[in-house]
Amino acid sequence: MQKQAKNAQELRRIGAAQAFCEARLALGRVTLSLTDLLKESGLSAIAAKRQLSRLRGKVVRISLRQPFFLILSPEHRSMGAPPANWWLQDYFDWLGRPYYLALQSAASAFGSNPQALQVTQVMTDRPCRAIKVGRIQVKFFVKRGIERTPTQQPAGAVAPLCVSTPEATAFDLIRYATSIGGIERAAETIRPLFCRSLRFGDSFYDSRSFVRRLPQWPDWASVG
Repeated sequence: MQKQAKNAQELRRIGAAQAFCEARLALGRVTLSLTDLLKESGLSAIAAKRQLSRLRGKVVRISLRQPFFLILSPEHRSMGAPPANWWLQDYFDWLGRPYYLALQSAASAFGSNPQALQVTQVMTDRPCRAIKVGRIQVKFFVKRGIERTPTQQPAGAVAPLCVSTPEATAFDLIRYATSIGGIERAAETIRPLFCRSLRFGDSFYDSRSFVRRLPQWPDWASVG
């Protein structure tokens, strides 16, 4: 009798990983951690990994060192991963670290797209290996005191996402100019922000304070 109960329990667990992934997608979530799967399914770690490996093409591991996975809906399978903006919040919540969408990627969120980006740029508090999953690439930049940078949630975002405010984005673009192609590239990205989004005025990003912090500030920025 005990053996029959055990067999029935094992049968119920067959396909548990796939069912868990489908339930997550139904809720609009595109991530899962191995810990969450074990907790919800009752699978052993070995069984869970085995089931996930059978979902190739539907689930992809973010890196060999991290038991964190992305779930691919049919429309994202050709890309090999969901867009980074859909899962960054879940990923950093899992890591327990601060982050925000930064630099040219943040500027793009505010309508400044002078050049098509192939990499998502993310700021965090300590060095992180770049991520490449399918055709999705994420590059990390390090900033001390990251918690002091103003952020906001972009309008119409599919998933929760921290993005530096337009003013903080402009500040970062100058500060990290050498890492994104030089001061001219930074200026090219900031120029549309002046027309659309920038509102200097608070104690950290008021115009005079901002300019003092940016010794390479281009001449055109002072116009108007």
